[in-house]
Amino acid sequence: MMLFNLDMKTVFVLLALGHLFTVLLITAYRKGQPRDAAVNSFYAYGHDAGDDALRDLAAKMREKLREADLLGRYGGDEFAIMLPGADEQASAGFAEALRLSVEQGGEGLPLAYSISMGVVTTVPTPGVPLERLYKSSDIALYRAKQGGRNRVARGRIDGMAERVME
Repeated sequence: MMLFNLDMKTVFVLLALGHLFTVLLITAYRKGQPRDAAVNSFYAYGHDAGDDALRDLAAKMREKLREADLLGRYGGDEFAIMLPGADEQASAGFAEALRLSVEQGGEGLPLAYSISMGVVTTVPTPGVPLERLYKSSDIALYRAKQGGRNRVARGRIDGMAERVME
């Protein structure tokens, strides 16, 4: 498992075409935050509280990762995980286990939080540019957030059409 500041384009270039992998985009939320809030309010309890919650999430993600998996912080409260070789069934199990770990954990933290995830599993080909995989997982993440948060939504790329499934 590798932890670093994630440059998605660099990671996509490193993943060779023709190998099955899953992309998960993850956003953390303070529980009780309105769905339409423009900015995550992790830091409404102070920077230490927000940092504690993000460290807790990072620890939970690292616990679930295999040696070959990649984890990176994509933005303030956003993370990306690459699961090389993980099919839809394996990635669904991973995502749900992570979601439950966050939902059931957090004891001792000054604020409760939950996560939403957008997940795409594919074998990238020249007909499916790697940047499109990121966009598809971002669209799935948006659907998970709009669906009530604390959810996982799967994006799919079928030929040239993209769709999101709950």
